[in-house]
Amino acid sequence: MATRTNTHIAYGSQNSGFDVEVISASTTLSQNDSGKLFMLNGNDGGTITMPSPQSGARFKFVLNENTPTTAFTIDCGAGLLEGNLQNASAHARANGVQNCVFGTTAVKGDFADFESDGTSWYVAATTVISGAITFS
Repeated sequence: MATRTNTHIAYGSQNSGFDVEVISASTTLSQNDSGKLFMLNGNDGGTITMPSPQSGARFKFVLNENTPTTAFTIDCGAGLLEGNLQNASAHARANGVQNCVFGTTAVKGDFADFESDGTSWYVAATTVISGAITFS
């Protein structure tokens, strides 16, 4: 069963903050989760199933554990993932794939941003270790 802890971070009198959730097991996200920052508790891992693409939907995932024992897979649906990954030595392109994987060599602070145009999920991911985040 998924464990998700929600915290709201507010800035100033406008309350223009954002929600932060910790994910520590497999879970399924909904459109209501759009705009949240998800901290991945890397030692538990699992699959995060994204909702169907919807125009304007945004999600951010940040690993909060050094070298997790189990990978996190962000499942966007078959053929729906497009975008780029920057790592220590090069870059990789997601071109109609399904998954963004935070592997067991990923480190605290590695992240991936997801945005949708209503048809696809577009990802921009960054890691300091080559091969720590992959697309499949």
